[in-house]
Amino acid sequence: MTIKRVEIIIETERIVQISSRSKSLIFWCVTCAKLMPAFTVDETALVLRASREEVLRRLEAGQLHLLGNNAGPARVCSSSLLK
Repeated sequence: MTIKRVEIIIETERIVQISSRSKSLIFWCVTCAKLMPAFTVDETALVLRASREEVLRRLEAGQLHLLGNNAGPARVCSSSLLK
């Protein structure tokens, strides 16, 4: 008796379009070395379908690029969301 193994691999892509009536905030990303649109931590959590804590963990691990200055809330580089 032989046992057959069937392996099914499903690859998916997701396109997220974010629009806002107000102008996006643009910040310099040191890691990307260019100006990039930026999201707040909460907006990033919505885009990634993750919790705020997960976004903060990814920021600490360097998986997401932290942008901004000391004057406002932390911002996340939009380019790092795609990596």
